[in-house]
Amino acid sequence: MATDRVGALPAVEVAAALGAGWRTERDDDLRSLPMSDGSGGVLAVLADASREVHLVPGPLGGTVPATIARRAGTAWIDADEVLGAHVVPGRIGEALSAGSSTGLGVLVARAVREGATRVVVGMTAAVVHDAGAGLVTALAEAAHGRGDRAPDDDPQAWPERFAAARGLLTDVDVVVARAVDDPLTGLHGAGAMLTERFGVDPADAQRHDRRAGSLAAEILGARRASDLARPAVTPLPVLGGGIGARAGGGAPSGAHSHGDEPARLDPSRTPGGGAGGGAALALAALGARLFDGADVVAAELGLDGALDVLGQDGVVVTSATEVGSDEARSSVMSGVGRRAAERALPVVAVGRTVTASRRELAPSGISASAALVPGRLPDEEPAAADPAALGRALEDRGARLARTWSRR
Repeated sequence: MATDRVGALPAVEVAAALGAGWRTERDDDLRSLPMSDGSGGVLAVLADASREVHLVPGPLGGTVPATIARRAGTAWIDADEVLGAHVVPGRIGEALSAGSSTGLGVLVARAVREGATRVVVGMTAAVVHDAGAGLVTALAEAAHGRGDRAPDDDPQAWPERFAAARGLLTDVDVVVARAVDDPLTGLHGAGAMLTERFGVDPADAQRHDRRAGSLAAEILGARRASDLARPAVTPLPVLGGGIGARAGGGAPSGAHSHGDEPARLDPSRTPGGGAGGGAALALAALGARLFDGADVVAAELGLDGALDVLGQDGVVVTSATEVGSDEARSSVMSGVGRRAAERALPVVAVGRTVTASRRELAPSGISASAALVPGRLPDEEPAAADPAALGRALEDRGARLARTWSRR
Protein backbone atom coordinates (compact mmCIF):
# COMPACT_ATOMS: atom_id res chain seq x y z
CA MET A 1 0.00 0.00 0.00
CA ALA A 2 2.26 2.80 -1.30
CA THR A 3 -0.40 5.50 -1.07
CA ASP A 4 -0.62 9.25 -1.44
CA ARG A 5 -3.35 11.43 0.05
CA VAL A 6 -6.81 11.25 -1.49
CA GLY A 7 -8.72 14.49 -1.15
CA ALA A 8 -8.63 15.57 2.50
CA LEU A 9 -7.64 12.10 3.66
CA PRO A 10 -3.90 11.79 4.50
CA ALA A 11 -1.83 9.05 2.92
CA VAL A 12 -1.54 7.19 6.24
CA GLU A 13 -5.33 6.99 6.57
CA VAL A 14 -5.73 6.02 2.92
CA ALA A 15 -3.38 3.06 3.38
CA ALA A 16 -5.14 2.05 6.60
CA ALA A 17 -8.60 2.18 5.02
CA LEU A 18 -7.58 0.19 1.94
CA GLY A 19 -5.82 -2.34 4.14
CA ALA A 20 -8.81 -2.71 6.46
CA GLY A 21 -11.06 -3.43 3.52
CA TRP A 22 -8.59 -5.89 2.00
CA ARG A 23 -8.36 -7.86 5.25
CA THR A 24 -12.09 -8.42 5.32
CA GLU A 25 -11.66 -10.59 2.23
CA ARG A 26 -8.15 -12.06 2.30
CA ASP A 27 -5.55 -12.92 4.93
CA ASP A 28 -2.61 -11.64 2.89
CA ASP A 29 0.65 -10.12 4.09
CA LEU A 30 -0.11 -6.39 3.79
CA ARG A 31 2.65 -3.80 4.05
CA SER A 32 1.83 -0.14 4.46
CA LEU A 33 4.19 2.54 3.11
CA PRO A 34 2.35 5.89 2.91
CA MET A 35 4.11 8.32 0.58
CA SER A 36 4.15 12.03 -0.24
CA ASP A 37 5.24 14.33 -3.05
CA GLY A 38 6.46 17.03 -0.67
CA SER A 39 3.14 18.86 -0.45
CA GLY A 40 1.31 19.72 2.76
CA GLY A 41 1.39 16.89 5.28
CA VAL A 42 4.70 15.43 4.12
CA LEU A 43 5.90 15.01 7.71
CA ALA A 44 3.05 12.59 8.47
CA VAL A 45 4.69 9.82 6.42
CA LEU A 46 7.90 10.00 8.50
CA ALA A 47 6.47 7.68 11.11
CA ASP A 48 9.70 7.10 13.06
CA ALA A 49 10.91 10.71 13.09
CA SER A 50 11.21 12.76 16.26
CA ARG A 51 9.30 16.03 16.23
CA GLU A 52 9.65 19.44 17.78
CA VAL A 53 7.12 22.25 17.40
CA HIS A 54 8.26 25.87 17.11
CA LEU A 55 6.37 29.14 17.02
CA VAL A 56 7.54 31.13 14.01
CA PRO A 57 6.37 34.30 12.27
CA GLY A 58 3.20 33.87 10.22
CA PRO A 59 2.84 35.21 6.67
CA LEU A 60 0.95 38.30 7.93
CA GLY A 61 2.48 38.71 11.36
CA GLY A 62 1.80 36.98 14.63
CA THR A 63 3.08 33.45 15.13
CA VAL A 64 2.10 30.03 13.82
CA PRO A 65 3.16 26.57 15.03
CA ALA A 66 5.43 24.61 12.71
CA THR A 67 7.27 21.34 13.08
CA ILE A 68 10.83 20.22 12.49
CA ALA A 69 10.96 16.43 12.12
CA ARG A 70 14.31 14.68 12.54
CA ARG A 71 15.10 11.33 11.04
CA ALA A 72 18.55 9.75 10.76
CA GLY A 73 20.38 13.06 11.00
CA THR A 74 18.13 14.87 8.55
CA ALA A 75 15.80 17.72 9.50
CA TRP A 76 12.51 17.76 7.58
CA ILE A 77 10.33 20.86 7.21
CA ASP A 78 6.88 21.21 5.65
CA ALA A 79 6.75 24.69 4.08
CA ASP A 80 2.97 24.46 3.81
CA GLU A 81 2.75 24.81 7.60
CA VAL A 82 3.90 28.44 7.30
CA LEU A 83 3.04 29.36 3.69
CA GLY A 84 -0.23 27.50 3.03
CA ALA A 85 -3.71 28.96 2.53
CA HIS A 86 -4.95 27.37 5.77
CA VAL A 87 -2.57 29.62 7.74
CA VAL A 88 -4.36 32.80 6.57
CA PRO A 89 -8.06 31.87 6.29
CA GLY A 90 -10.01 34.55 4.49
CA ARG A 91 -6.89 36.63 3.85
CA ILE A 92 -5.41 35.03 0.75
CA GLY A 93 -5.40 38.25 -1.26
CA GLU A 94 -3.61 40.07 1.54
CA ALA A 95 -1.06 37.27 1.87
CA LEU A 96 -0.29 37.35 -1.84
CA SER A 97 0.21 41.11 -1.76
CA ALA A 98 2.14 41.50 1.47
CA GLY A 99 2.82 38.05 2.93
CA SER A 100 6.34 37.03 3.90
CA SER A 101 8.23 33.73 3.87
CA THR A 102 10.11 34.80 7.03
CA GLY A 103 8.66 31.91 9.05
CA LEU A 104 10.17 29.36 6.68
CA GLY A 105 13.56 31.03 6.98
CA VAL A 106 13.31 30.93 10.76
CA LEU A 107 12.53 27.19 10.64
CA VAL A 108 15.49 26.43 8.37
CA ALA A 109 17.80 28.53 10.55
CA ARG A 110 16.66 26.74 13.71
CA ALA A 111 17.23 23.34 12.12
CA VAL A 112 20.76 24.40 11.21
CA ARG A 113 21.46 25.99 14.59
CA GLU A 114 20.40 22.77 16.28
CA GLY A 115 22.98 20.77 14.36
CA ALA A 116 21.30 19.57 11.17
CA THR A 117 23.78 18.99 8.36
CA ARG A 118 21.03 17.99 5.94
CA VAL A 119 17.68 19.79 5.64
CA VAL A 120 14.82 18.66 3.40
CA VAL A 121 12.07 21.19 2.76
CA GLY A 122 8.81 19.86 1.34
CA MET A 123 7.31 22.59 -0.79
CA THR A 124 4.23 23.12 -2.92
CA ALA A 125 2.23 26.11 -4.17
CA ALA A 126 1.82 28.85 -1.56
CA VAL A 127 -0.23 31.95 -0.79
CA VAL A 128 2.97 33.85 -0.03
CA HIS A 129 4.53 35.15 -3.23
CA ASP A 130 7.63 37.06 -2.16
CA ALA A 131 10.26 35.09 -4.15
CA GLY A 132 11.73 33.89 -0.86
CA ALA A 133 12.78 37.40 0.17
CA GLY A 134 11.53 36.92 3.73
CA LEU A 135 13.29 33.56 3.94
CA VAL A 136 16.66 35.02 2.89
CA THR A 137 16.25 37.91 5.32
CA ALA A 138 15.46 35.55 8.20
CA LEU A 139 18.53 33.42 7.43
CA ALA A 140 20.68 36.55 7.34
CA GLU A 141 19.29 37.68 10.69
CA ALA A 142 20.10 34.27 12.18
CA ALA A 143 23.63 34.45 10.80
CA HIS A 144 24.20 37.96 12.20
CA GLY A 145 22.42 37.29 15.46
CA ARG A 146 20.52 40.53 14.97
CA GLY A 147 17.56 41.89 13.06
CA ASP A 148 17.78 43.18 9.51
CA ARG A 149 15.48 46.17 9.24
CA ALA A 150 16.16 47.07 5.60
CA PRO A 151 13.03 46.69 3.42
CA ASP A 152 12.94 43.92 0.83
CA ASP A 153 12.96 46.40 -2.05
CA ASP A 154 16.19 48.11 -0.86
CA PRO A 155 18.79 47.04 -3.46
CA GLN A 156 21.68 48.19 -1.25
CA ALA A 157 20.81 45.63 1.43
CA TRP A 158 20.72 42.51 -0.70
CA PRO A 159 24.44 41.72 -1.28
CA GLU A 160 25.27 41.68 2.45
CA ARG A 161 22.00 39.98 3.35
CA PHE A 162 22.47 37.22 0.79
CA ALA A 163 26.12 36.64 1.73
CA ALA A 164 25.15 36.21 5.39
CA ALA A 165 22.34 33.78 4.55
CA ARG A 166 24.62 31.80 2.27
CA GLY A 167 27.27 31.63 4.96
CA LEU A 168 24.81 30.13 7.40
CA LEU A 169 24.12 27.26 4.96
CA THR A 170 27.72 26.71 3.82
CA ASP A 171 28.15 23.29 5.44
CA VAL A 172 24.53 22.21 5.12
CA ASP A 173 23.03 20.04 2.38
CA VAL A 174 19.64 21.63 1.64
CA VAL A 175 17.17 19.77 -0.57
CA VAL A 176 13.84 21.11 -1.80
CA ALA A 177 11.35 18.26 -2.25
CA ARG A 178 9.01 20.07 -4.59
CA ALA A 179 5.46 19.03 -5.34
CA VAL A 180 5.02 21.43 -8.28
CA ASP A 181 7.29 22.12 -11.24
CA ASP A 182 6.22 25.69 -12.11
CA PRO A 183 8.95 28.27 -12.59
CA LEU A 184 8.39 31.46 -10.64
CA THR A 185 7.49 33.86 -13.47
CA GLY A 186 6.34 33.71 -17.08
CA LEU A 187 3.29 32.41 -18.92
CA HIS A 188 3.39 29.08 -17.09
CA GLY A 189 4.90 30.30 -13.85
CA ALA A 190 3.57 30.27 -10.31
CA GLY A 191 2.31 33.84 -10.71
CA ALA A 192 0.23 32.92 -13.74
CA MET A 193 -1.20 29.96 -11.81
CA LEU A 194 -2.54 32.15 -8.98
CA THR A 195 -5.80 32.70 -10.87
CA GLU A 196 -6.45 28.98 -11.21
CA ARG A 197 -5.26 27.99 -7.75
CA PHE A 198 -6.64 30.80 -5.62
CA GLY A 199 -9.18 32.57 -7.80
CA VAL A 200 -7.05 35.71 -8.06
CA ASP A 201 -8.08 38.36 -10.57
CA PRO A 202 -5.78 38.11 -13.63
CA ALA A 203 -4.68 41.74 -13.26
CA ASP A 204 -3.76 41.14 -9.62
CA ALA A 205 -1.93 37.94 -10.58
CA GLN A 206 0.18 39.94 -13.04
CA ARG A 207 0.97 42.46 -10.32
CA HIS A 208 2.07 39.72 -7.92
CA ASP A 209 4.13 38.17 -10.70
CA ARG A 210 5.96 41.43 -11.42
CA ARG A 211 6.75 42.01 -7.75
CA ALA A 212 8.07 38.47 -7.29
CA GLY A 213 10.15 38.78 -10.45
CA SER A 214 11.68 42.01 -9.18
CA LEU A 215 12.57 40.46 -5.80
CA ALA A 216 13.98 37.37 -7.51
CA ALA A 217 16.19 39.62 -9.64
CA GLU A 218 17.57 41.24 -6.47
CA ILE A 219 18.29 37.85 -4.89
CA LEU A 220 19.95 36.40 -8.00
CA GLY A 221 21.91 39.62 -8.51
CA ALA A 222 23.16 39.38 -4.93
CA ARG A 223 24.11 35.77 -5.59
CA ARG A 224 26.24 36.79 -8.57
CA ALA A 225 27.95 39.46 -6.45
CA SER A 226 28.53 36.87 -3.72
CA ASP A 227 30.06 34.46 -6.24
CA LEU A 228 32.56 37.11 -7.33
CA ALA A 229 33.55 37.81 -3.74
CA ARG A 230 33.89 34.28 -2.37
CA PRO A 231 36.77 31.86 -3.01
CA ALA A 232 36.25 28.54 -4.73
CA VAL A 233 35.01 25.81 -2.40
CA THR A 234 35.21 22.05 -2.55
CA PRO A 235 31.95 20.11 -2.91
CA LEU A 236 30.12 19.03 0.20
CA PRO A 237 30.74 15.45 1.35
CA VAL A 238 27.97 12.89 1.54
CA LEU A 239 25.54 14.16 4.17
CA GLY A 240 22.69 11.67 3.88
CA GLY A 241 21.47 8.70 1.90
CA GLY A 242 19.15 8.45 -1.06
CA ILE A 243 17.95 11.07 -3.49
CA GLY A 244 18.87 14.54 -2.41
CA ALA A 245 22.09 13.47 -0.69
CA ARG A 246 25.01 15.35 -2.12
CA ALA A 247 27.95 13.19 -3.19
CA GLY A 248 30.91 14.88 -4.77
CA GLY A 249 28.78 17.86 -5.63
CA GLY A 250 26.80 16.15 -8.42
CA ALA A 251 23.22 15.06 -8.71
CA PRO A 252 22.64 11.63 -7.22
CA SER A 253 22.37 8.70 -9.55
CA GLY A 254 18.81 8.03 -10.64
CA ALA A 255 17.50 11.34 -9.35
CA HIS A 256 14.77 13.11 -11.26
CA SER A 257 16.32 16.47 -10.55
CA HIS A 258 14.99 19.59 -12.17
CA GLY A 259 17.51 21.80 -10.43
CA ASP A 260 20.32 23.54 -12.26
CA GLU A 261 23.66 24.77 -11.06
CA PRO A 262 23.00 28.20 -9.52
CA ALA A 263 24.74 29.98 -12.44
CA ARG A 264 21.85 28.86 -14.66
CA LEU A 265 18.98 29.76 -12.36
CA ASP A 266 16.28 31.77 -14.11
CA PRO A 267 12.94 32.89 -12.59
CA SER A 268 11.08 32.08 -15.80
CA ARG A 269 12.85 28.84 -16.64
CA THR A 270 13.94 26.91 -13.54
CA PRO A 271 11.35 24.13 -13.03
CA GLY A 272 10.07 24.11 -9.48
CA GLY A 273 11.46 27.57 -8.73
CA GLY A 274 7.93 28.84 -8.17
CA ALA A 275 7.25 26.40 -5.32
CA GLY A 276 6.60 28.25 -2.09
CA GLY A 277 5.94 31.43 -4.08
CA GLY A 278 9.59 31.50 -5.14
CA ALA A 279 11.10 30.31 -1.86
CA ALA A 280 12.38 27.28 -3.77
CA LEU A 281 14.26 29.51 -6.21
CA ALA A 282 15.76 31.52 -3.33
CA LEU A 283 16.96 28.35 -1.62
CA ALA A 284 18.43 27.14 -4.93
CA ALA A 285 20.32 30.43 -5.21
CA LEU A 286 21.70 29.78 -1.71
CA GLY A 287 22.96 26.36 -2.82
CA ALA A 288 19.98 24.04 -2.34
CA ARG A 289 19.02 21.53 -5.00
CA LEU A 290 15.50 20.96 -6.30
CA PHE A 291 14.13 17.44 -6.78
CA ASP A 292 10.74 15.87 -7.44
CA GLY A 293 9.32 15.49 -3.96
CA ALA A 294 7.92 12.03 -4.66
CA ASP A 295 11.42 10.79 -5.50
CA VAL A 296 12.97 12.34 -2.39
CA VAL A 297 10.38 10.73 -0.11
CA ALA A 298 10.59 7.37 -1.92
CA ALA A 299 14.35 7.28 -1.37
CA GLU A 300 14.02 8.33 2.27
CA LEU A 301 11.44 5.67 3.08
CA GLY A 302 13.11 2.88 1.11
CA LEU A 303 10.42 2.25 -1.49
CA ASP A 304 12.80 0.36 -3.77
CA GLY A 305 13.76 -2.06 -1.00
CA ALA A 306 10.11 -2.56 -0.05
CA LEU A 307 9.25 -3.48 -3.64
CA ASP A 308 12.24 -5.81 -3.90
CA VAL A 309 10.94 -8.07 -1.13
CA LEU A 310 7.45 -8.52 -2.61
CA GLY A 311 8.41 -11.33 -4.93
CA GLN A 312 6.58 -12.52 -8.03
CA ASP A 313 3.24 -12.80 -6.22
CA GLY A 314 3.29 -9.21 -5.04
CA VAL A 315 0.71 -6.55 -5.90
CA VAL A 316 1.16 -2.81 -5.38
CA VAL A 317 -1.71 -0.46 -4.58
CA THR A 318 -1.13 3.28 -4.89
CA SER A 319 -3.45 6.28 -4.89
CA ALA A 320 -4.08 9.88 -5.89
CA THR A 321 -6.93 12.32 -5.49
CA GLU A 322 -7.43 12.15 -9.24
CA VAL A 323 -5.94 9.41 -11.38
CA GLY A 324 -5.39 11.69 -14.34
CA SER A 325 -2.91 12.48 -17.10
CA ASP A 326 -0.96 14.95 -14.94
CA GLU A 327 -0.57 12.38 -12.18
CA ALA A 328 0.58 9.84 -14.78
CA ARG A 329 3.51 12.13 -15.58
CA SER A 330 4.64 13.27 -12.14
CA SER A 331 3.23 12.20 -8.78
CA VAL A 332 3.57 9.62 -6.05
CA MET A 333 1.39 7.38 -8.20
CA SER A 334 3.65 7.57 -11.25
CA GLY A 335 6.81 7.19 -9.17
CA VAL A 336 5.47 4.06 -7.51
CA GLY A 337 4.25 2.74 -10.87
CA ARG A 338 7.62 3.20 -12.58
CA ARG A 339 9.51 1.45 -9.82
CA ALA A 340 7.05 -1.43 -9.65
CA ALA A 341 7.10 -1.86 -13.43
CA GLU A 342 10.88 -2.29 -13.30
CA ARG A 343 10.19 -5.35 -11.13
CA ALA A 344 7.27 -6.62 -13.26
CA LEU A 345 4.84 -6.01 -10.40
CA PRO A 346 1.21 -5.14 -11.15
CA VAL A 347 0.06 -1.75 -9.85
CA VAL A 348 -3.50 -0.64 -9.13
CA ALA A 349 -4.11 3.10 -8.77
CA VAL A 350 -7.08 4.16 -6.66
CA GLY A 351 -8.44 7.69 -6.94
CA ARG A 352 -11.43 9.71 -5.93
CA THR A 353 -11.95 9.99 -9.66
CA VAL A 354 -10.27 8.45 -12.70
CA THR A 355 -9.93 10.70 -15.75
CA ALA A 356 -7.00 9.05 -17.56
CA SER A 357 -7.33 6.18 -19.99
CA ARG A 358 -5.40 2.93 -19.67
CA ARG A 359 -3.23 4.07 -22.57
CA GLU A 360 -2.31 7.26 -20.70
CA LEU A 361 -1.55 5.35 -17.51
CA ALA A 362 0.44 2.50 -19.06
CA PRO A 363 3.76 4.40 -19.51
CA SER A 364 3.82 5.10 -15.77
CA GLY A 365 3.51 1.40 -14.97
CA ILE A 366 -0.13 1.45 -13.83
CA SER A 367 -1.85 -1.84 -14.63
CA ALA A 368 -5.38 -0.85 -13.60
CA SER A 369 -7.28 1.99 -11.98
CA ALA A 370 -10.30 2.23 -9.72
CA ALA A 371 -12.49 5.25 -8.92
CA LEU A 372 -14.21 5.86 -5.59
CA VAL A 373 -16.72 8.36 -7.01
CA PRO A 374 -18.76 7.54 -10.14
CA GLY A 375 -18.29 9.75 -13.15
CA ARG A 376 -15.60 12.29 -13.97
CA LEU A 377 -16.33 15.25 -11.68
CA PRO A 378 -15.10 15.12 -8.08
CA ASP A 379 -18.26 16.76 -6.69
CA GLU A 380 -20.73 14.27 -8.07
CA GLU A 381 -21.06 12.36 -4.80
CA PRO A 382 -20.79 13.28 -1.10
CA ALA A 383 -17.78 10.96 -0.82
CA ALA A 384 -15.84 13.48 -2.87
CA ALA A 385 -15.53 15.94 0.03
CA ASP A 386 -16.48 14.08 3.23
CA PRO A 387 -13.40 12.39 4.79
CA ALA A 388 -15.53 9.86 6.68
CA ALA A 389 -17.42 8.89 3.52
CA LEU A 390 -14.12 8.78 1.65
CA GLY A 391 -12.71 6.39 4.25
CA ARG A 392 -15.70 4.09 3.92
CA ALA A 393 -15.40 4.17 0.12
CA LEU A 394 -11.72 3.25 0.40
CA GLU A 395 -12.49 0.31 2.68
CA ASP A 396 -15.08 -0.93 0.21
CA ARG A 397 -12.63 -0.52 -2.65
CA GLY A 398 -9.94 -2.36 -0.67
CA ALA A 399 -12.25 -5.35 -0.25
CA ARG A 400 -13.08 -5.38 -3.95
CA LEU A 401 -9.40 -5.15 -4.87
CA ALA A 402 -8.64 -8.12 -2.65
CA ARG A 403 -11.23 -10.24 -4.42
CA THR A 404 -9.74 -9.33 -7.79
CA TRP A 405 -6.01 -9.07 -7.14
CA SER A 406 -5.16 -11.38 -4.24
CA ARG A 407 -2.97 -14.27 -5.39
CA ARG A 408 -4.48 -16.61 -2.80
